[in-house]
Amino acid sequence: MQLVCFPTNLSDRETFTISCEMSFKKNIISLGYFLQGPTQNLQMIADRNFSKKLTNNDKKNELWLSTCFEFFFQIPGSKDYFELNLSALGAWNFYHLDSYRTNLQSLDLAVPLDFKFKQTGNSLSILCDLTLPELAMEEKIKFGMNCVLHHHEHKTYWAFRHLKDKPDFHDSSVWILS
Repeated sequence: MQLVCFPTNLSDRETFTISCEMSFKKNIISLGYFLQGPTQNLQMIADRNFSKKLTNNDKKNELWLSTCFEFFFQIPGSKDYFELNLSALGAWNFYHLDSYRTNLQSLDLAVPLDFKFKQTGNSLSILCDLTLPELAMEEKIKFGMNCVLHHHEHKTYWAFRHLKDKPDFHDSSVWILS
């Protein structure tokens, strides 16, 4: 699936290509983000490739203030939803919200995140497996995959699509059904 840039900076829309993938089986959600473009110009990017288990000790707040990869999902028919934020440095946070932007609560995970970061030349990839033992996934989930790219002087916002006059990753009307 391709992500599109919020239409404020045409030069970045032309220099970056961002695709993503999501799959789930029972209670494991597998995510992949793939960037092509001048990734060396982004802030908050690791200077080496790594693979590790991310624990609750790696949690950080407000990751979206810099380069951040985000995943939102909800069970169809439910008002509440979840948000996972990932940094290319290996920081993360997982939130539950009761409804649209209401009662944001950070959640600990019982199982560490499997996380892989790789950068080669002008390409960057992030792979992550999120295991949620307490959540029995249905056959379908509604989800959005997004990212904020923090360049030296500005940020760009990427999602499946943008329907409002400013980026809003919490807007479930732009999410898709798996």
